[in-house]
Amino acid sequence: MNLVRETETGAGGAVLRRGPCRWGVFGGLVLLFLPGALRADECWDCYRLFLKGLLAENAGRTASALEAYQQVLQRDPGAGFLHFSVAEAALRSGQSEVALGAARQAVALSTGNAEGYLLLGRVHLARGENGEAQAAFDQAFRLDPSNIEALGWAASRRQISDPQGARGLYEKFLTSNPEADEVRARLAEIQQQQGDVPGAEASWKKVLELDPSNPDAPLALAGLYDVRGDTAAAIAAYETVLEKTPDNPEVLTRLGQLYYSQGRLEDSRDRFDRALRLSPEDESLHFWRALVAQEGEHWQEAALHMERVAKTSREPGVLLRLASYYSHQDKPQEALQVLKRLQKTQPNNPDFMFYLALSYEDMEKPRSAIRWLDRALAKDPNRADLHFHAAINWDKRKRFDRATSHLLRTIQLDPRHGVALNYLGYSWVDRNERLSEGLELIQRAVALEPDNLAFRDSLGWAYFRLGRLTEAEAALGPVARAANDPVVWSHYGDVLESLGRHPEAVRAWQEGLLLDPRQPDLLKRLGEEGGPTRVVPLSAPRTLLKRVEGNFRQLASLSGVAAVSVRVDGRALAGHGLFYYSRPGLFRLEVLGPFFAPQAVLVYDGKATHWVPSGLGSGQEGPWLALWAEVLSGEFFKKFDDPAVSVRQEGTTVVYNGPAGELRLDAREKSMVQARISPPGSAPLLLKFRGPREEEGLILPGVVEGESEADGFGFTLRFSRLAVNPALAATLFIPAP
Repeated sequence: MNLVRETETGAGGAVLRRGPCRWGVFGGLVLLFLPGALRADECWDCYRLFLKGLLAENAGRTASALEAYQQVLQRDPGAGFLHFSVAEAALRSGQSEVALGAARQAVALSTGNAEGYLLLGRVHLARGENGEAQAAFDQAFRLDPSNIEALGWAASRRQISDPQGARGLYEKFLTSNPEADEVRARLAEIQQQQGDVPGAEASWKKVLELDPSNPDAPLALAGLYDVRGDTAAAIAAYETVLEKTPDNPEVLTRLGQLYYSQGRLEDSRDRFDRALRLSPEDESLHFWRALVAQEGEHWQEAALHMERVAKTSREPGVLLRLASYYSHQDKPQEALQVLKRLQKTQPNNPDFMFYLALSYEDMEKPRSAIRWLDRALAKDPNRADLHFHAAINWDKRKRFDRATSHLLRTIQLDPRHGVALNYLGYSWVDRNERLSEGLELIQRAVALEPDNLAFRDSLGWAYFRLGRLTEAEAALGPVARAANDPVVWSHYGDVLESLGRHPEAVRAWQEGLLLDPRQPDLLKRLGEEGGPTRVVPLSAPRTLLKRVEGNFRQLASLSGVAAVSVRVDGRALAGHGLFYYSRPGLFRLEVLGPFFAPQAVLVYDGKATHWVPSGLGSGQEGPWLALWAEVLSGEFFKKFDDPAVSVRQEGTTVVYNGPAGELRLDAREKSMVQARISPPGSAPLLLKFRGPREEEGLILPGVVEGESEADGFGFTLRFSRLAVNPALAATLFIPAP
C-alpha cells in the first residue's frame, strides 16, 4: 500500500505541498490501499515512521526526522513525495550530498512542475553552485510564470550580475499580475540601480497607489528626487517619511543638509537638533550643526559643536573652522592653541605654519608671526602670500628695508597682486620716498581694481606728494565721501588746505574726527578750531544732519512685515502685523490674527487715529505717529538745523541739543539712533532706532521703539521685511466708516 501525496492544481500541473501540515494534520491522514502494495501491518509501520519524522521535524530534531523519512522510502519506494522532505531535512542538517540526491529525485517525480526545481535550486545554492542554482530557478519560473516564489529566486540571483535580465523577469511577471506591489517595488529598485529615474519614479508611485502604507516607497522617491537635484520634491518626500517614522536619524540628517543648502537655517537647525537627540555622540551631526550656526554667525554655538568634533578628529578642516570660530569670538589664545595642534599634525606643512603666523599677526605679535613665516618660506620660498605677510609684520616692526624686500618679491611672484602694489607704493609715498615709482605701483593697483577706495586714496595721496593738487582733489573728493575712513578725510583736508580752501579743509578734518574722535593727526590739524560744537554751515555735524535728512526725503512710501508689541499701563500686548506708510504722514497697521487674517486695523490720516474695531486704541497713538511721520518725511531734522543747536560727540554718535529736544545720529552708519522731543501740550516722547539696514540704497531702521516718559505707554516694531517706495493704493489710508 502506498501513502498518497496531497496535490493541488497549479499552472504547471499538480504541485506537491511541503511542510508539517501536508499530511492531514488538519483532518486526518488519508491512506489508500492499492492492490499488490504493502501489507496492512507494513503500511501502518510506514505511517508511524512518517509521523515520527514529522514530530521530530516539528521539534527541531532534523537528523531524527531525516532518518525516519529515509526509512519510509526504503520500505515504500513509491512514496516519492518524501524526497522533498528528505531534501529539506538534509539541507538543515548539513548533508548536502543527500539533499542533492533527494532534490533530483523530487524533480524527476514532478516533471513539468516548478516546486521540484525551486527545491533543487536552493540545494545548489547551499552547495555554492550558483550557476546550477540559477538554471534551476530559471526553469521553475519558465514552468510557472505566475509563481511569485519562483520569480523571487530567479530574479534576485540576477539582480546584481544581470540586472537587465532580472528586470525582464519582473516586467514579464507584472504583465499578468499588475497588482503585485512587492514585485513592482523590486522592479523599481532595479530601475533605480540602472539610472532609469523616470521609470523608477513611476514604479514607486504605482507601489504607493497599490499600498499607501508601503514604508519603502516614500524613502525611495525621496532618494530619487535627491539624486536628480530636485531639492523641493526631495524635501517634501523626506518629510512624508518623517511623518511615519519621526525618529529616523538618517532622514532627519538628510533633511537638515537639504534645508542648509537652501539657506533655510531654522528648519536645518531643527532637523539636526532632533537627530542629535537620537544620536548625541554622532560627530557628523555636530559638524553640520556647527555649519548651521556659522551661517547665522552664532560663533559660540558653532564652537561648542565643533569642539565635540575636534575632540577626536585630526581633520585640518575641523581644526581650522574651530580656530576661526574662536577668532570671531575674540578669543585669540583659544584660536592659537587649536592652530598649534593643527601644525603638530603635519609639522612640515607650510600652510599650517602660515595659519599660525596669521594668528600671531592678529594678536599683534609680529616677532612670532615672522618666525613662523620664515619657517614656511624655508619650505616653500616662492609663495607670494607668505612674502606679503612677512612684509606686513616687518613693517609693524618699523623695518621698512625688510618689508620692502618682501613686497618686491611678492610683486615679482605675482605681478597682479594689487594689495602688494598699493602697499609698497603707498609706503614710499607716505614716507616721501621714491614718489614716481610709488605712483606707478599705485596706478597699476588701481588699474587692477578701479573701484577699490583704498587704492584710489593712495592715488590721490601720491598726486598730493608730487604737488599735482588738481588731480589729487579729483581723486580724493569722491573717495572721502564714500570710504567712511578718517585717514581719507585727513588726506582730503590736506589737499584742500594746500589749495587755499581752509574752511573746506576744516570740514573735511571734522568729518574724519566724527568717525574717530581721538585721531591724533586730525586733532593736530584742527588745532584750536578743534571739533565742532554748533550746527553751522560748512561743519561736519551739519553735513551729517543733511545726509540723514536727504536719506529720508527719498522715501515716498514704505511697507513691510513687523512684529508688534505695545505696553499700556503695565500691560503688554504682542503680535505680528503689516505696516504701510505714505508721504506726507499716512499710516496703516494691520495686526494679524490666526491664519493671517486682520484682527485689528489702525489708520492714521495725518490728523487722527482710527481703529477697527473702534475703541481699541488708548488715545496715545496720535503724537507718536505724527512724530514718526516727520522723521520719515525728513522734515523732523529741520528742527536741529540751526546755529543755536549745540553739538557734542560720544564715540561715533553725534548728539544735537536744541529747543526742540535731543537728536542722536551715528556718524559711521549715517543713520538716526534716538530722538527725544516734547510736543506742545504732550509728555516728552523718546523714539529709538536700532539695527540700521540698507534697502534699495536707503538706510532704514530694523527696529523702532517708542517710550513715553510720563504715562508708561510704549511700543516696538521689529521689521522682518521692508519694501521701499512701493505703489500703495490711496484707499489703504481711508478710515473705515
